[in-house]
Amino acid sequence: MPCRTFSRTVRSLCVAALAAGLVLASSPADATGAGPAVHYAARGRLAAEWQASQLKHGHIPGFSPGSPDWGLTIDTAYMLAADGSRPAVLAKVKKAISRHILDYAVFGGSTSSGAMSKVLIASEVLRADPTRFGGINVRKRLLKLVAPRSAGFEHGRLRDSGSRDFSNVFGQSYGTIGLARSGGVPQSVVDYLVKQRCSRGYFRLLEAVGKTCNQSGSRPDVDATALALEALLAAKAHGATVSRRLISGTATWLLSVQNADGSFAEDARATGVDSNTTGLAGVALAATGHGAARLKAAHWVSTMQIKRARAGNGPARRDVGAIAFDHPALADAIANGLGDNRPQWWRSTPQAFFALVPIPLGTLTAP
Repeated sequence: MPCRTFSRTVRSLCVAALAAGLVLASSPADATGAGPAVHYAARGRLAAEWQASQLKHGHIPGFSPGSPDWGLTIDTAYMLAADGSRPAVLAKVKKAISRHILDYAVFGGSTSSGAMSKVLIASEVLRADPTRFGGINVRKRLLKLVAPRSAGFEHGRLRDSGSRDFSNVFGQSYGTIGLARSGGVPQSVVDYLVKQRCSRGYFRLLEAVGKTCNQSGSRPDVDATALALEALLAAKAHGATVSRRLISGTATWLLSVQNADGSFAEDARATGVDSNTTGLAGVALAATGHGAARLKAAHWVSTMQIKRARAGNGPARRDVGAIAFDHPALADAIANGLGDNRPQWWRSTPQAFFALVPIPLGTLTAP
């Protein structure tokens, strides 16, 4: 089946898969004749359709009534931008985000560096001006949170502005991507991110004051490692100095902790696997050229999705396309429906999606 018969997103993945030689004889048995990349992109389309159906006035609801979850809404925007099939819905989400940037990123007078970093990426993904997104110069606000040279070891760290600092490697990675895309990332920001990497190749999630990853003996975090890998690729693509060996070593470590079925656990063990971690790892593997491993991750994520045949006429039939966090969540949904667990599915689906449609945040752009 020719690539031109598919939609924009699926077609681009089809072409990329053929060019990279990803249509393998050893592909999962449920892949279509058009190639596994196209098959998984179609699965991604179902997931995006479901996530879009969960939006309320352009946002995903939060845990408290009347309090939208803007971080999750941004994750949903990334997902819809990658899918590309619902521009009108995405435009509504963009408008909602632009009107509530400070509601999300500032609390009690303290600015969250991680939240502002996600907003900065969103401005780039959604084709907005990062210097006046929602009337706010998001790039300038984030640059103000970069620790100066006088901070010593912490020079380059993206820090929260309040008395309590909750910043971590996730925020540092998001900030690296957002700054790289919006005009260039200071080398100090990249260098501080690299300090969070242990010599074995993985990144920690939580930072230890004044200590590198090796010095603190920090344990691996697959989510943090995958996102940091995306950040290093984005920084390098936009002119920052990043060692190729460092990137390849991190990707090699990520490959080493992938389970035989394609799944990943956040703590790099064989148990406790989940779709969020596997989605993050999958897109990082794709971005570093590990196509076969990405397809294994996509295959496992696809087994976590509510499918029409599996739902039948049961209570999950209205939620076809949603992706479960793990096997127990899927089994419970098939038997009993999503029920009160629906918020968990709102969170698992957007990140798991990117194993199916592996477009890194460093290059993701809405149609």
